[in-house]
Amino acid sequence: MTRIILFGVPGSGKGTQARRLEQKFGYRHISTGDLIRTEVAGGTPLGKQVEPILAQGGYIDDAVMVEMVRQRVERSDVRDGYVLDGFPRTLGQARSLAGLEVSREIPILLDIDDEELVVKRILSRVTCAHCGAVYNLEVSPPVKTGLCDNCGKQLIRRDDDSEDAIRERLKVYRERTMPMLDYYRDRGDLHRVNAAQSMDQVAAAIEEIVS
Repeated sequence: MTRIILFGVPGSGKGTQARRLEQKFGYRHISTGDLIRTEVAGGTPLGKQVEPILAQGGYIDDAVMVEMVRQRVERSDVRDGYVLDGFPRTLGQARSLAGLEVSREIPILLDIDDEELVVKRILSRVTCAHCGAVYNLEVSPPVKTGLCDNCGKQLIRRDDDSEDAIRERLKVYRERTMPMLDYYRDRGDLHRVNAAQSMDQVAAAIEEIVS
């Protein structure tokens, strides 16, 4: 089984590229953000616990995240491999993830250091509340305004996509996630892709690494 890990600041394109990998190679796209939002939407105890943290752009406790991912990758639809989008985000999570054995692991950093570009990208982002498809109103808008091309359902802006929450998420990323990347650099297998390129250029670079 193959495990691809996509790293990058919020707005670097992890979700978009994970979905492309799923379509091309069949590796299941696992977004920890989506997993958490499902809990919030369902009003579960976990959802109620993490909802205010999400709204402020914070991070969920490592133990909660690790267990959530472990349960997800053990499901029957994860056969050939999976793409992790948004996990791991801390050194503790990375070390725990190493305990979930796979035959091949490919960590890829979607590298972008222009904070204003990242903020602009996220503020232009809308998501389908039904199927999870993501659109950028400037770069890749839906055919029909406000409606998903895939399922025709309404597009929404995530509650945590306000400018203040975005900048807080970037701050937390620099403080907590950047040190974790050293763990993969030290292992010598971290790939780097310029995420300031177009989506197609980024996808081509990732596919070359994965193939």
